[in-house]
Amino acid sequence: MNVKYQTFFAAIALAIGGVAQADEKPEIDVLILAGQSNMVGGAKVIDTPAHLQEYVLENPAILQRSWINGEDWDDDWHNLEPRGQWLGPEMMLGHVLSDALPGRQFAFMKVAYNGTNLGCSWDPDGCGQNLYQQMCELVDLWEEQLEDMGWDPNFVGFIWVQGEGDCSAEWAAKRYDENLEQLFSGVRFQTGNASLACVAAKVNPIGKSEGSYLYKDIYHAAVDSVVAADGNAAAVNCKTVALRDDLVHFSSEGMLEVGAALGDAFLALDPFDTGTETPCRSDINNNGQVEIMDLLVLLGDIGPCP
Repeated sequence: MNVKYQTFFAAIALAIGGVAQADEKPEIDVLILAGQSNMVGGAKVIDTPAHLQEYVLENPAILQRSWINGEDWDDDWHNLEPRGQWLGPEMMLGHVLSDALPGRQFAFMKVAYNGTNLGCSWDPDGCGQNLYQQMCELVDLWEEQLEDMGWDPNFVGFIWVQGEGDCSAEWAAKRYDENLEQLFSGVRFQTGNASLACVAAKVNPIGKSEGSYLYKDIYHAAVDSVVAADGNAAAVNCKTVALRDDLVHFSSEGMLEVGAALGDAFLALDPFDTGTETPCRSDINNNGQVEIMDLLVLLGDIGPCP
């Protein structure tokens, strides 16, 4: 080929390559957050202790959209911040992620509804309020919005904070393992990520009326069994998390504690394939103290740390 034409075509190739690189969208890591009232977030920002106030401030490293109790909370994507006066677990979850991975940009897609159960309301097969289908439609819509904003969405996690509605009914509690496994599978299919990291909070409602949550132990055991059989899932123990006066919903401090535990559990699943060996956690039972009980729980669950 003539040298002149070789030079010409080489210049075109470089130009095309430059355009292709310029058209590449920056990646944004997306987590879907779902569940019932404790995911909705009923803790008050004003009740947050002074030494924890920094964790309820706006977080520019996290974008968020929310659908709460049947309505869009946001008109558009915005930086992570409390929902008006209300605080949810996503605030501390976001802080954990942005602090651990400062070079990454995250997006939270939150879908939550008070008083709902996995046995029907969130059933992927369709039942009651069909919240699973609603969530999938919103995920598709919000993914398109992120793309229109110039992002390349990468689904990395699913955070599930729910169970109060199922541990008060025997039929729902006994089916919780089957239903949770189906939910995780459905979300992984929806996001196109077969190894999507899934983390469930084992809520621990007590209630003021005797016998309000009779089947809580069955529900807890169901979550544990699903996680034990799933190499990309984890559970967070909430038994020592502080509750509000209703003895069902997390207090402001408890909400931040749960958010931190969810973040730790998510990162321990190594969703970004860093190859880093998962460290032994210190405060295993999430009671705010490192003690012999943490070691006993750890040894009982996974054996001695390497």
